Amino acid sequence: MSHDPAEVVVAVPVAPQDTLGKLRLEADEAVCLASPEPFRAIGQWYRDFPQLDDETVRELLAESWGEPVT
Repeated sequence: MSHDPAEVVVAVPVAPQDTLGKLRLEADEAVCLASPEPFRAIGQWYRDFPQLDDETVRELLAESWGEPVT
């Protein structure tokens, strides 16, 4: 499996403008459907946006990458 992509594109449904600016510095392209102003919190743009602890996030990422959860 190759880990040397020709291009990195970040796509998000909603984000604040300052975050998009930072993403554009790190990726070749950043695509965002909406960047409303004022942007107070990501959770206000979703019907269901529960808070997750760091360990749960690690487990979900490992699972999505097909890695064993430790």
